[in-house]
Amino acid sequence: MNIDKWDNSYADVVLKAGVNLQKNQSLFIGCNISSYHFTRVLALKAYELSVLYVDIDITDNQILKARISNQNEEQELKYFPTYKLTRSHQMVCEN
Repeated sequence: MNIDKWDNSYADVVLKAGVNLQKNQSLFIGCNISSYHFTRVLALKAYELSVLYVDIDITDNQILKARISNQNEEQELKYFPTYKLTRSHQMVCEN
């Protein structure tokens, strides 16, 4: 089995058995740059299952490390964008 077929099969198991994704639901996927290929496979498979929307949030560990390393004591990673809370709240309320 080649890697693309394996990815598609695994995505099918993750979405149907692991997440129990249903038609007309939305899906949020948080991923790292290194796992984006499989995240794309998950999103495409989710749309095949007739989801309404797939929201992908990509994290870059090098950028996150730079943020953490360069914060001063006053900042202490206290800032969190309001739009991320709003997005999460909306997805929870709609599903």
